[in-house]
Amino acid sequence: MTKTLVTRKNLVAASVLSLAATLALARPALADKPLEGQALADRYAACWDLFGNKKWAEFEGCYDASTVSVAPGLLPAKGSKAIVQKHSKSIAEAMPDVKGDIQLMLVSGRKAATVALFHGTHTGPLKGPMGTLPPTNKKIGQVVAHAIESGPKAIAAKEWFIQDGGTMMAQLGLSPAPARPAMDKGADKPTVIIASNSKTEQQNLAALKKVYAAFNKNDDAMFSMFTDDIVDHDQGAPADLQGKTAVVGFLQGVHKMSSNVKITPTSMFAAGDYTVTIGEFSGKNDGEMPAMGITKKTGKSFKINAIEIAHWEGGKVKEIWPFINGMQMAEQLGLLPPAPKTAQK
Repeated sequence: MTKTLVTRKNLVAASVLSLAATLALARPALADKPLEGQALADRYAACWDLFGNKKWAEFEGCYDASTVSVAPGLLPAKGSKAIVQKHSKSIAEAMPDVKGDIQLMLVSGRKAATVALFHGTHTGPLKGPMGTLPPTNKKIGQVVAHAIESGPKAIAAKEWFIQDGGTMMAQLGLSPAPARPAMDKGADKPTVIIASNSKTEQQNLAALKKVYAAFNKNDDAMFSMFTDDIVDHDQGAPADLQGKTAVVGFLQGVHKMSSNVKITPTSMFAAGDYTVTIGEFSGKNDGEMPAMGITKKTGKSFKINAIEIAHWEGGKVKEIWPFINGMQMAEQLGLLPPAPKTAQK
């Protein structure tokens, strides 16, 4: 009898250990050290898939309890549970079919950034700074920027998410401002580039710093670092700006809008022929700029989050993707339009 009980206890213990081992194998291993390079790229892509498939328990593992999230236009959140609840699940409640299709991923060491096509159908309540919007049953499809810095036992110790709220509101039919139409298809396969610390990457990063220094001084020398066929893919504008003349004209308009405007990078890296800048765009609005919806100076200051990705060719900028949330700037300048009458406070 005693021998039988001991045998049964051993069997139970073995079964428990076997189950624990199986569960451990089913979960992705958490690195004690921050992920870098290809390992970071693979985990980053997997986390985008977890978001798209609404696997929230697993998706929480893409953050940790102290992750800092910078996402203008969304509710403040810090830590895995709050970020998933207030950001990811909130968006999915408003757009159950929401997905982010990676178009471009750039990785350098512990830093990574993606340009993604963010699309879905607004069939649920959408919570935001303008109140809660009832379903419009309209589709959105816009290019957004997301960036991370990996940390121990989590993919993102820090994250940044920039989506232009004005474009989304226009696509939902809630803003009369001109905007890009909703996109429903992007690249068939994402472009993924892992930095190699090549001479070209080092040169492009050094050139980028010179461009920002010139921009902050309103020095026309920066224009010599643009190719003649440069394209500005500003997602807050209704269409791309094509060619140096158009891009130079726009940047000159920005300096008329704010005589002390500047870009302050907090993180910069290069990967292949691309560079990534994460930082702030700030200044005082002491001039007009109709292209940005500013028809009369407000005299107010602004400091907004920004991500900018540049594509280089022969030491010059060939393409730029500047990402800001125009509604963040409009709010600071007192230009945010009244909430739509359909919004529930």
